[in-house]
Amino acid sequence: MVRQYMKKPICYIILAMHYRKLMLSKSCRRKVSKLLHRCEKDIFSWVKEFTYTIKYKKEYDEYLLKMQLL
Repeated sequence: MVRQYMKKPICYIILAMHYRKLMLSKSCRRKVSKLLHRCEKDIFSWVKEFTYTIKYKKEYDEYLLKMQLL
């Protein structure tokens, strides 16, 4: 079991464990869920989409911050 996880990028493991705890929008959570499901088949094809998801999360956080300041 340990060897199986050693083959996976550590970012993927962290994302898989904690993505539901992140304050993501519903559409972003859906994208991450689909991404994780697809990555189970091809674990190293996810980097580009993961980067996009993190960018989306950052923009969403900035939007929430602006709304709180107004």
